[in-house]
Amino acid sequence: MDSGIGVCDICFQGVPAYLETVGNNVELRKTCGIHGVQAGVYSTDLKYFELCQAVARAAPGSPVSGSQAPLKARQNKANVNGSSYLAAAILELLHECDMACPTCSAESFPGAGRIKELGVVNRMLKASQSQSLLPPVIMLSGGEPTLHPRFSEILSMVVKSQAPRIFLVTNGVRLANEKGFAEELSVIGSRLEIYLQFDSLRPV
Repeated sequence: MDSGIGVCDICFQGVPAYLETVGNNVELRKTCGIHGVQAGVYSTDLKYFELCQAVARAAPGSPVSGSQAPLKARQNKANVNGSSYLAAAILELLHECDMACPTCSAESFPGAGRIKELGVVNRMLKASQSQSLLPPVIMLSGGEPTLHPRFSEILSMVVKSQAPRIFLVTNGVRLANEKGFAEELSVIGSRLEIYLQFDSLRPV
């Protein structure tokens, strides 16, 4: 399966890494010259993982075996020739985060701030919904998007938009600690997908 460069869990140095099938799981295995072999579950559904890989590698407009529809359905109206399309509109709500993971790609941390005003987020959303773009996915990101003081209003705006799917990228802290928050999100239904993203099971 795929191979590349990973990050050692202990010293955070770049190390050889590869994906390996173990039963119905896909595991990420890394080998550090100092700290040895490290392994973690990358996916718990091999069939779904392989389908996602096929979708990612196929040309726009090409049917993928096992999928419900050809990839052409993902293309926006402005790119019917299949040359390119906008796969997702990412709305970065803030830079603030309640964690300080050393490998954070966004370099977010407590006190980072840069919280976008509601009006700015609304303009970003409207721009993504123009007829020339119309992406199939709106992604709420950050920082930690659930920390935005007006997150519920922003989520409501996105739900009312034309986007067929909504991705929420979160570290899950608010989901775990705030009673009722998961229920608030659940009423949105299958349009909402929650992606848990954090870089360690140890406090940082």
